[in-house]
Order: sequence, then C-alpha cells, then structure tokens
Amino acid sequence: KLIRCLGLLVVFVWVASACGGDQADSGPDMRREFLSDVANHNIVPAYALVEILAGPLLTDVEDFCGAPEMVDLGQVRESWDGVRQAWKRAEVFAFGPVKEYPWRYGPKLDLWPVRPEEIEETLVDAPWDETSDLSLVTGFSKGLPAIEYLIYGVSAGATDSESRFINDPQACVYLNLLAQDVYDNAQGLVQAWDPDGEDYVSQLVNAGDGSAAFSRLNKAFSEVINRMGFTAENMRELKLAKAAGIATGFPDPTLLE
Repeated sequence: KLIRCLGLLVVFVWVASACGGDQADSGPDMRREFLSDVANHNIVPAYALVEILAGPLLTDVEDFCGAPEMVDLGQVRESWDGVRQAWKRAEVFAFGPVKEYPWRYGPKLDLWPVRPEEIEETLVDAPWDETSDLSLVTGFSKGLPAIEYLIYGVSAGATDSESRFINDPQACVYLNLLAQDVYDNAQGLVQAWDPDGEDYVSQLVNAGDGSAAFSRLNKAFSEVINRMGFTAENMRELKLAKAAGIATGFPDPTLLE
C-alpha cells in the first residue's frame, strides 16, 4: 500500500508539473532550487556512499582470497550486502550517467537477473589472472549480481560456497576482478556527477540555460519526478508482484531480485 500511495503521489506531482509547462502559474518557481537540492544533497551523496562501501568490499575479497581455506566468506557477504543496499536506495535516481552513453554505469554495476550459466562459462573459458580485462566479459558476468552468485552459490562438486574458491584459485582471481570493477565503476559514477569532476550536476541544475542534457527546465524536473514514479511502479509490478504470483496465482520466490 505504501508503494502504491507513493506512486500515486508522484503521478500527481508529475501531472501538476506537466500542466504548468515551463512557467510557474503563481508564486516563485522553485524547480531549479529543487533540482539543485536533489543533486547536491541526495544524488551525489547516494552515489558517494556506494563508492565508499565498495572499498571495504574489495578489501574483504582480497583478504578472503588470500586464505580462502581459513577465512570465512561472512565478511565478504556483509560488505556486499552493504554496497547492494546503498545501490538499491540510489535506484530512484537512475538517469543521466546511470543509463546514458558514454557512461552507462547502471548495467556495469547491476545488470539483473544474474545468468549463472554465463558466469560458469566465463570461469571455464577464460584463463584469469590479475591483468585480465573484464571489458571483454558480458554485463551478465560482472557487477554486484555476479559477485552475489559467486559468494552465495554452490558450484558442481562443492559442498559450500567456500569450496569453490579453495578448489579453484581462478574463481578467486575472478572474484577479485569483479570487486575491483565494481569499485572502479562506483568511483566513475561519482566522478560523472561530482561538480569537481565531470559535473553532471550542472547539466541538471542548468536545464534550459545552457545544459546539453536538458533543453528545458521542465524536462529535467520531470526526469527526476518521473524516475521516482517509475521506480515505485517497477518495485510493485515487477520486483514484488511477479514473485508473489499476483498475475499467475503461483508465487515464485526465484523471481525476487
């Protein structure tokens, strides 16, 4: 009910803004101030947190892979969960560098659902070492979902998740590369938005006033508001309803993200 109400609220705000066009009907036009606040106090900090948490994930992976027969995967899982939660909270801002070229950091970090068969083929087909290039690997074999599969899944012939890494050193090299790639892409996303970096903040805030990304102020405002509505509906209709079997009558937990 909460998600449905949020969706309806966002739709109401969107309709109000769309009907107003590029001029406020009465009173001061606060849209640019709103965009500035959202960019500087919500979006940039949200992505900065993903980057901050991706650092310990990389460190914990390195520590585990240094002695997989002695170190528990628990700390790696905990760190992964922290990055994942921070990323999902930021999903409401999935526009600009998250989905647009040349950045497209979203699919690099979180292309879901995971495809176990592709990850297993990648492990078998590619000889992995510290210099391997993950850019040659498909998006379904990278990012947070791929790490999740490796640290929670049990491979053929293994008794638990740790066994994979003990029995196959290449799996640990691959896991290290994945964690490094997540950190690098999180860092790149922050740089893309950062006013001291590529400054996508200015593209949003200066919409209709020299912005190459948004020719009109209302386009930028609608992008932010509509993205909130889309995220709420996506959660309700796809992420929850499918797994709950709302349409089919047959719940399927495997569809849960």
